[in-house]
Amino acid sequence: MKKIKLFGFISLCLVASNLTLLSASKKDYLDYVKRAVESSWNKYPELIEDWKKSSIHYVSWGFNPPGEPVYLADALGFLFEVTKDKNYARRAIKILDEYSNLKNFYPEELAKNRVEYSDGVPALPNFFFLFPYVRAYLRVKDSGLLSGELKKKIADEIANSVDFISHFPEWGAHNRAVLRALAYLLGAKAFPDHPSAHIWRKQAEVLIYDNLGKWEAEDATLYNGVWMYVMLLYMENLNNDKILTQPIFRYYFDYYLNLITPYGTMVDIGDANFNNAFEWFIPCFEKAASLYNDGRYKYAAEKIFNRMLKDGKQSAGLASIISDAYRWCDDKVKIAIPEIQSCEVLDDIVGKKIVFRTGWDSLSTYLLLNYRDEGDGNYMTREYLRNTIPVEEEKMHHGSSDENAIIFLMTNGSILLHHAGYRDALPSGMFGAYRADYYHNRLVVRKNKRELRDSLVVLSPVPGQRYKKQTLLEFVRNSGNYRPVRTFKVDFLTFKEVEYSRTRLVDDKIGYFWDRIIVYLKKLNWFVVVDAVKFTVADYYTLAVLWHTQQILKSGKNFYDTRIDSIGRYKVGGSQNLLIYFPETYAKEDSFEQEIRHFQNDLCIYQTTSSHYKMGDVEFFITFLIPHDLNENVESLIRRIKQIDVDKFPNGVGFEIENQNDEKIYLCLKLDLDSEILRENIRPRYNFNSGKIKYGDVETDAYFVYLRERKDKISYAVSNFIKLIFRNQTILEAKPTTFTLQLDGSGDRIGYTKLRFWEDEIKFVDKK
Repeated sequence: MKKIKLFGFISLCLVASNLTLLSASKKDYLDYVKRAVESSWNKYPELIEDWKKSSIHYVSWGFNPPGEPVYLADALGFLFEVTKDKNYARRAIKILDEYSNLKNFYPEELAKNRVEYSDGVPALPNFFFLFPYVRAYLRVKDSGLLSGELKKKIADEIANSVDFISHFPEWGAHNRAVLRALAYLLGAKAFPDHPSAHIWRKQAEVLIYDNLGKWEAEDATLYNGVWMYVMLLYMENLNNDKILTQPIFRYYFDYYLNLITPYGTMVDIGDANFNNAFEWFIPCFEKAASLYNDGRYKYAAEKIFNRMLKDGKQSAGLASIISDAYRWCDDKVKIAIPEIQSCEVLDDIVGKKIVFRTGWDSLSTYLLLNYRDEGDGNYMTREYLRNTIPVEEEKMHHGSSDENAIIFLMTNGSILLHHAGYRDALPSGMFGAYRADYYHNRLVVRKNKRELRDSLVVLSPVPGQRYKKQTLLEFVRNSGNYRPVRTFKVDFLTFKEVEYSRTRLVDDKIGYFWDRIIVYLKKLNWFVVVDAVKFTVADYYTLAVLWHTQQILKSGKNFYDTRIDSIGRYKVGGSQNLLIYFPETYAKEDSFEQEIRHFQNDLCIYQTTSSHYKMGDVEFFITFLIPHDLNENVESLIRRIKQIDVDKFPNGVGFEIENQNDEKIYLCLKLDLDSEILRENIRPRYNFNSGKIKYGDVETDAYFVYLRERKDKISYAVSNFIKLIFRNQTILEAKPTTFTLQLDGSGDRIGYTKLRFWEDEIKFVDKK
């Protein structure tokens, strides 16, 4: 293995430390809007002049006016409504007037090349900006400050811009459709007598249809917030909140609630960047808190708002969003810290995410596993997008190739693993940056065998000839196009001392299925990740488990001590590092490569193997993820881990971990769940002998065993089993029963059904 250069790091103040939770009352929201508006108003002339001098209004999709003035006008209109101060209205009107003139800066020769500009360049071609512009107008139109001429000018620009949407009325269950729908609805509300108002209302109804009371198609938290926020505005302007009482919206509020990290923001999934633009969720949670009188949502709103303040974020765009948090905020709802900890995020059909969580403060441990595939839902949306816009690098729509990936890991204020980022170019960066599977903390599998030799023995060497081994990333990467797979949950269980998940990815095209097993050892605050692959097609394969970090502080035999001090533009240093340790090394190599990820220089650590596999063969990787203090000796941590001899290896793997006070933890995991199935088509199709594996002192047919031994007691948790034996003593076993109605017409059989799971603490005396 190469000798690596150790990367130093600078100790930073703990930005993710245990923040004092500030209040987020209506007054706090209003004060923020006022501050942001004043700041943006002072910068407004300079912003417009800078935009005029730049070339950013000439982009591939045409005229590109700035968004900040529109949001400023909207926030000014809001302040006029709240304070009745006409100075706010005057400023808003000035912006609305001047903004409509910006289209004159778009070159006429460029406009002629775009068919959608055949009726003229719209003042607001961007559907993100159209609804706040119309809302700003609605807020000031009756202020008495608009002349008839100016009112007509603004009305014409709004009408032309709303009509312009009809050139691309993108539909489906996603954020861009609801943004367009809201613009149509507000246009009809602002000008109910306009000749096109009837068409606008119809267009709004069409575009909103796939979203009313239905699941959203997107697996991207950035756009989840946009979708939810705009949906709430749409229903408010429709004067119909009844849909919020339906199950789907309530489930979504809980779904998003569980995606809040100890850092104080939403975890970034799919098309999203770290700690970026999640403020859309603040008014959503305030709406949920007031609607359901639920303080958990109040807590969520305040958590994100405080993160925003801590980061010093201030803009007119945020002021516009926070104005709705003010409107929907109910100060009578008292904060309630959520009690739920580790859980499935929503479910295993729509959400397909699992959170391991110890609490809700900023020092808690939080790990998110995302196993959501493209899925079977929203067929019309998916196929429409697939064949309309360039989305080859993503799941339909906005999701990364992150199935079975660990998206985020944080503990004690330190971020130890994180998401890859959105993209670094349009429609994606080179090699699918950053959506492709090799940018995520997951396993990748490819057909063909990678050359692992550094040099060759040749009969007639060419003088001076040198051989360069192909790097792993060179081998596994392609254009970054999405590879369709199927996923589902096998199991998820939480016990007093341990938590366990098992999720499966099925790749029918390449010919394998992959189970990712995550075990959280609570007393140690360690995670054990086992990736087991079973091949369904005989062929040559290359497999690699990837872990992405920023720095390698120290490395040795099969281990890397890592640290992350920044993610993009955010400094995130803390008091913890992450030890990545590969305890099983047979026919495997580990190393690392440099990469660009989330707009910064990162490192990809991997363990890999290449070989020919027959149908039914099993391959696996084991990774210990061990958070630890900066000054802790990583070799001493590694010495505590011992791999147990297993009689039916590799159908199962086991570990013995030394704990304090002479305690020992035993962890046993069955990898091939099909190995216990009897050939004879009887019921039950298994028995203890067909499924049992001996893991040193533990013998069981269970899928999962955790056992902690101390003095004269053992604590254990076990799942899907007939019998558990420890040092030749039966700890627990199922009782026999008679199974009738055999499919082969034979007589009744006596058998044992598996117990779902069991957790207990018992006295134990070693009879040896």
